[in-house]
Amino acid sequence: MSSSISKKPSTTVELAIKCKEIMNKDMMSKSDPICLVKQKTGVNKFEELGRTEQLKDNLSPEFMKKIVIPYNFEERQELRFELWDVDKPDKKVEDQKLLGYVDVSLGKIVNARGIEAKIEKGKGSMIIVAKEASSAQSSEGKLHLKFGATKLDNKDTFGKSDPFFIIHKSISATDFMKVYESEWIKNDLNPTWKPFSISLSDLCDGEFNRLLKIDVYDYSSNGKHDLIGSFETSVGQMVNTRSFGVINAKKKEKKKYGGMVMNFSVAIDFTASNGNIRSRISLHHRNDEGENDYTVAIQTNNDPFCSGVRGILDAYYHTVDNVELYGPTNFTPCINRIKAIAKSHQDGRQYYVLLILTDGAITDMAETKKTIVEASNLPMSIIIIGVGSADFSSMIDLDSDDALLKDEEGNTAARDIVQFVEMSKYVKKADNGDIYWDRASLAYQVMVEIPRQVLEWTSKRGIKPLKS
Repeated sequence: MSSSISKKPSTTVELAIKCKEIMNKDMMSKSDPICLVKQKTGVNKFEELGRTEQLKDNLSPEFMKKIVIPYNFEERQELRFELWDVDKPDKKVEDQKLLGYVDVSLGKIVNARGIEAKIEKGKGSMIIVAKEASSAQSSEGKLHLKFGATKLDNKDTFGKSDPFFIIHKSISATDFMKVYESEWIKNDLNPTWKPFSISLSDLCDGEFNRLLKIDVYDYSSNGKHDLIGSFETSVGQMVNTRSFGVINAKKKEKKKYGGMVMNFSVAIDFTASNGNIRSRISLHHRNDEGENDYTVAIQTNNDPFCSGVRGILDAYYHTVDNVELYGPTNFTPCINRIKAIAKSHQDGRQYYVLLILTDGAITDMAETKKTIVEASNLPMSIIIIGVGSADFSSMIDLDSDDALLKDEEGNTAARDIVQFVEMSKYVKKADNGDIYWDRASLAYQVMVEIPRQVLEWTSKRGIKPLKS
């Protein structure tokens, strides 16, 4: 007696996912999205099949990790693609902030080779591209590539660009999908990146004439990378052509305007007078929301065009967990650092603002006064924020609102370049008794004197607004 078992026709598919302009649920930065792919197993019941990597500060994420799942031709496989904003890696993803989802059948994705769908309960759209995994994972037809560049545009004010590149393949007449991202190289306008291998299936679906787009960026730790330039090519063209021009089309088309670049630097007091970090009474102790007086002060510079605030916070969190508080508290080295930079940029195109966060126990008052008097002729201002409840009378002396600052030798400042703000004055009590920071008033007082100080410097130098 013989018997046979019929198998359902099936294969394995690989899903690539990217999104456009998703919802932002972070106050001080951008969402940190991850995509969970689930299959419907019953009424309002889903089972997770896989998840992408998490991307930091990204509202148009292109996930590199592909989701590999079985595709059964005769079954209707309903999938849900959930976007989550993950701010606390130690907590379950589904307990955090949902950015929306897309419900679609796997058959629809496979038959169309890819779809673009609106994100429900959220914002923006999601593109999902399917490819048979057997061909995607084939070991045959690999391309070995090595990229380098010369004379890249410099995007950094104080150093050189930190370049990396991303390769995209076209998936439609208007859309591209990321297939490779290189490492970034620090301070190098003539980089040579590490060689890498990529299958022809991943790179171009085995089509030598498929359009590829290579974008070169200046790396930023907060995820807001600056585009240096791009070029388009194909595998067939790369085989025959070894050199391509890296062009920034937006820069090429952009109308030039006059103006002044405002440069912002932060100096944070890590001296022992702040108290033991492990003690709850330390000025560096963070509450359950991860905040203290220093983090609130940093965030007063909340202009959305200032991409460095999140980076400053990240650096602060890292440092406060690793540094040993010590002394003395000297302002002079910090001021001299910015003074040296400002001294070499006096044509009216650059202005420098130094923010100093301190508990007020300064130990080099005479040298600080002398340095401020010298700096008063340069395109720079100093904002001092007093943290805690110490005696800040010496800081008020540096502010010198009533009369221009004089150093110990009797030299007078050319203009007032210091603004002092005492944070404790902006702690308020709500009607229900809750204590809170009046952040709006604090931010106003921190920045209120900068426009006048800039105009005073340009006026004394006879500098008029620069024309394009």
